[in-house]
Amino acid sequence: MKEYFVGIIAVVFVGGMIVSIAPGGTTQKYLRLLCGLSVMACIVMPAVSFFKGCGAPIETWGDLGEIEEYDESKYVEIYNNSLREAGAQNAENIIKNDMLKEFNADEQDFDIRLDNEIISDEIYISGILLEIHPSGVALDPRQMKKYLEDRLECPCTIVYS
Repeated sequence: MKEYFVGIIAVVFVGGMIVSIAPGGTTQKYLRLLCGLSVMACIVMPAVSFFKGCGAPIETWGDLGEIEEYDESKYVEIYNNSLREAGAQNAENIIKNDMLKEFNADEQDFDIRLDNEIISDEIYISGILLEIHPSGVALDPRQMKKYLEDRLECPCTIVYS
């Protein structure tokens, strides 16, 4: 509902700007008509689309005021995905900080991305992407790759950006 009113306000605002910039005379008269029709279309369009798709019986009109039941499994899945992404982000930060100390590098020299997957409700790291930026070109990629593969026991791919 919020988007509906924001859309109407935006169309009215843009229409007002166009009408105020337009030169006087018949051009302004037609632009004012066009902007008025645009606002009217924004107001009427949701109602038209509602009635156009409403070939249902009268009983469904009573369902309009009812609160929809939410499927809790969707929220559990969203929570688990968020938790997995946050865990991966934390792991990336920890590993990057350790590597910064180990290789005497700067923060902007490289980035690490961990590919993870869930196997029987357990999160496993399935791969590592080491992205070396131009400022980190002096770093030895073989040592970094070996460090990551030894520490996380999964394949590492190196990409230069």
